[in-house]
Amino acid sequence: MMDSKNDSKPLVILWVAMMLSLTLAAVGWYKVYSGSKKTRQAHGRCKEALRTCEEEKESVTANAPRSGGSMGASKADSLNPDHRSRSKQINDAALERLIAQKAKALAEKLSAKKVGDYIDDEKSKKAQKFHKFMDTLETGMVSAANRYIEDKNVSEEVAKKMHSIIESGFETHRKNFQRLQRGELTETEARAEGGKVYKRDREATVALLGEEEAKEYGQYIREEMKKAFEKQQAEEKEKENN
Repeated sequence: MMDSKNDSKPLVILWVAMMLSLTLAAVGWYKVYSGSKKTRQAHGRCKEALRTCEEEKESVTANAPRSGGSMGASKADSLNPDHRSRSKQINDAALERLIAQKAKALAEKLSAKKVGDYIDDEKSKKAQKFHKFMDTLETGMVSAANRYIEDKNVSEEVAKKMHSIIESGFETHRKNFQRLQRGELTETEARAEGGKVYKRDREATVALLGEEEAKEYGQYIREEMKKAFEKQQAEEKEKENN
């Protein structure tokens, strides 16, 4: 029952199709978790930066020296209305330039920092969601393999190969996700890589168990996946209630 069937065509297994869709959904998290929430957060950060700039401008204005002529000006010049007017204009223009320079520098600094912090925060949140999803997925796969191995009295050698297929697949998915976060892969490339993993695992499972047994193994996977995600949802709901 466990011999490979080299002359048989690859079987389109239902659990494999489910795995592919779940994997692609995980790899495409950038679009899933982007939207109006991100836009509102970005707008809030922009408003905060503008408020900080205004506060800095007021501070510079309050602490700037008042116009009224230089200390080295002659008494006669200081009493000359035209001279006082020109001096005031010069000082006011210098003050405005100073305010503009400091405001621009502050805005650039805040913008770079807040955008960087925002991106890091979003990446961290999405990474947590992705890894939680993959952990639950892997838990279901391992449980299915263990049940199948016990029910079918599978040999130790075949059992090890079954678990090896699972471990290798999830390890590759996690590495591809890290590459996606680092910008080494585009979303399209990440999806293509996920397709390669799906094809590799499908062929390895069919070659190991045979078409009919692989199909039955798929039923085990569907059942254990359902249990794993139901358990996760129950735990999350309980956590929210507490």
